[in-house]
Amino acid sequence: MSDAIPVGDVLGDLAFVPLPEGWSARQACLLIKCTDEDGDPAWAIRTSEDMMDEELLGVMTVRVDMLRKALAEAYVDPEYDLDADAE
Repeated sequence: MSDAIPVGDVLGDLAFVPLPEGWSARQACLLIKCTDEDGDPAWAIRTSEDMMDEELLGVMTVRVDMLRKALAEAYVDPEYDLDADAE
């Protein structure tokens, strides 16, 4: 990734919930909702250097499964807190 730049330079003023105290970031995968040059919504995916595809697939599979479970539960129980499973 010879064109890699710091993540803050890519994301501008977007803000995120910080990592737990004592944790430090090693790698990242970002799913970014953007506005393209025509003003239309678009999506971009960026990963940090040295992220293995196998590891990324595993993490994304687990996250999709957790999200699917939370959305199904929210459909059955409108009082269900979708954010409870986000971490």
